Amino acid sequence: ASPRTRLDGTTPRRLGLAAYNFPHAGQQMGAVYGVSLKYVALSVVSGLGARAVLLHEANADSLDTSQAVLLSFLCYTSLLNGVIAIGFQLGVGMGMLGKSPSTGAVPLWSYVAFFGFHFPTWLYTSLHHLKDRAMRVPTATEVEPGWWVGGRYAADLGKQWAGVIDMTCEFPEGCASTTEQYLLQPCW
Repeated sequence: ASPRTRLDGTTPRRLGLAAYNFPHAGQQMGAVYGVSLKYVALSVVSGLGARAVLLHEANADSLDTSQAVLLSFLCYTSLLNGVIAIGFQLGVGMGMLGKSPSTGAVPLWSYVAFFGFHFPTWLYTSLHHLKDRAMRVPTATEVEPGWWVGGRYAADLGKQWAGVIDMTCEFPEGCASTTEQYLLQPCW
């Protein structure tokens, strides 16, 4: 058999969007479209919020401490999510979040330093997961016997995995402790 032909004489399908055509796949897991646009939106909304604070206080002599903290947070969140949106489009910068390539853990300092990114991302993903559960969209799909494609909540299946390829940079890998082999290939 050639490398492109299986022992049973069939040709394997390419992974990617064609994975939705696998004969063994039941209902497929949901997809998140326009992901980079949420970072652009966060950047714009945070920037507009900072501008609103400044316009509201334009007649005041100075900002009080709480207004200065809010203004600083909104400006930082705007800048941070703008940089992440650019990094997303260029495919660079995933390592800045500090995710461990051996354990899949995201360090505490990352959550603190990048709160303006992590919190909205966590919130959006949690709400999306609740919607998917309500619509009975599985957290992972078996695309071929023994081959699964899963998302952030695939650990909820409680399976022992032979291997996990983690392609996130922003979430800790919940399956890392129940897998024999773990590989981090971070993507935005």
